[in-house]
Amino acid sequence: MKLYLSTPLSNFSKYLPHLVEHCVWHSVLDPNHYFDFSYGLDGVVTPEYTCFEYDKWVSIDSILKYLTEPISKEAFDYELPIIQEECEDSTYDQRIYQESLTLLLKKKFDLNSASGLSWEAVKKYHEKYYQLENFLICDDTLSEYKLLFQGEKL
Repeated sequence: MKLYLSTPLSNFSKYLPHLVEHCVWHSVLDPNHYFDFSYGLDGVVTPEYTCFEYDKWVSIDSILKYLTEPISKEAFDYELPIIQEECEDSTYDQRIYQESLTLLLKKKFDLNSASGLSWEAVKKYHEKYYQLENFLICDDTLSEYKLLFQGEKL
């Protein structure tokens, strides 16, 4: 199963959406829910969207509940150094994407820039984009994708 969420760049950077994805993941993995989600949910962030892949034994309602619940400051404090390390080295594909955007937009930027990043920015981004109206859920275990949920804004 795949859950897609529109998570646009922030200040021409994917740093904030990536950090929010990590904070959500960290918040979900509290001791009470660790075994429910640790092997059943994985997130991938691109410059256009975030995709959470999860096993079909995890209910849609559970996934939506945990992704939309407020994230914790503890998660932010824990994940910030991890993301800083991850974003120090761009992938080959990311460098091509970044250079292509630079040519198209005629503006130099860094997809991994952390400028303007704060706990408040992370909370606001999560509150704005991690809403039911922004989710799209598909069953990709079939030969064709089956739409299971579509938010109002999609």
